[in-house]
Amino acid sequence: MVTGLVGGFDNAELHGIFSVVFNGTAGDDTVTVTPLTNSSIQYQRVGDPAVTLNGVTSFEFDGGGGNDLMVVDLTAAGNVTLPGGGIVYDGQGPTVAPGDMLRIVGGQGRKAFYTPDGAITGNGTVSLTDAANTPLGQIQFKGLEPLDITGMAAVSVLFPNANDSVTVQSGTDFTMGGANPAIQVSGSSGGVVFESVALWNDTTVVIDTTTVHDGNDTVALNSSGNAHGITNFQVKTGLGTDSISVGSVPPAAGISFPVKSISPPPAPSPTGTEPPPTSPRRASSLRQAPDRS
Repeated sequence: MVTGLVGGFDNAELHGIFSVVFNGTAGDDTVTVTPLTNSSIQYQRVGDPAVTLNGVTSFEFDGGGGNDLMVVDLTAAGNVTLPGGGIVYDGQGPTVAPGDMLRIVGGQGRKAFYTPDGAITGNGTVSLTDAANTPLGQIQFKGLEPLDITGMAAVSVLFPNANDSVTVQSGTDFTMGGANPAIQVSGSSGGVVFESVALWNDTTVVIDTTTVHDGNDTVALNSSGNAHGITNFQVKTGLGTDSISVGSVPPAAGISFPVKSISPPPAPSPTGTEPPPTSPRRASSLRQAPDRS
C-alpha cells in the first residue's frame, strides 16, 4: 500500500500492484480521478500535476479538513473497469454544509446505481455497469454531504431499508455552484436520512424502493420544468401500502409507474362505496397534491 501521497510532483507515474491512499489537506481540496485502462487510473488535485497509477488495486481519497470535492470522470475511458478494490472517498471533516461533495460524470452508455448506507447518513455506494449491465466497479463514500451524478445512460436510486420516504424536487446541482438545473432526490430509508443526490443530463432515472426490503413507502414528486435533461423517469414501489403524491412530475418523454407497483384508486361503486381491489398485487395509491400555484 502506498499512503500519504499529497502531491508536489512535477510529473509522476507509479507502477506495481498496490493500493493508494491520497491524503487531503486542512483546506478545501478538489481531486479528479480518471480511469484510464482496466489497471490504471490518473488523479489530480487542483494546483498539482496529474499522477498516473499503473497496476493500482484500489484508490482512496481522505479529504482531511475543509470542504472537499472528488470528481470521478468516466467520460473518456470507454467501458474500463475500476480497480478491484474500488474508488473510496472519505470526506472526513466538516459535516455541515457545504461539506464534502462527490460528483460522478458518466459517458459511454454507463449506468449508475446509488445505494445509501442503511445505518449511517453520509455513507453509501455507487455501482457502475456498462450498457449490457456488466459490472464495472464501485465507488464507496463515507462522511459525505451531497453528491451529483450526471451524464449516465441510466441512474437508479435504491434504498437499503423498508419504509422509505422520498422526495423528488426541482433544483440544481450541488457541486458546480448551481449552474445546472437538476432534480434532487432526498429523504430517508427506514428512518435513516440518506445523502441527497442531484441528477441531470441522465437519460433515464429510476426511483426504486423494491430492491432490498419492501415496506410502506411514500414518494412525493414536486418537480417542474425540463431543463434537467432527463428523458425517462420511473418510480417503482413494492407490495406494501405505498403512496405517490404528485405535485408535479419531472417532465420527460417517458414517465411510468409500473402496474405491478402502483395503480390509481378504483372508481367508486354505484352505491358510493369503494369496491375491494381487483388484484391482490394492488398495494399503492396515487393521489394528486393540491395545486398551490
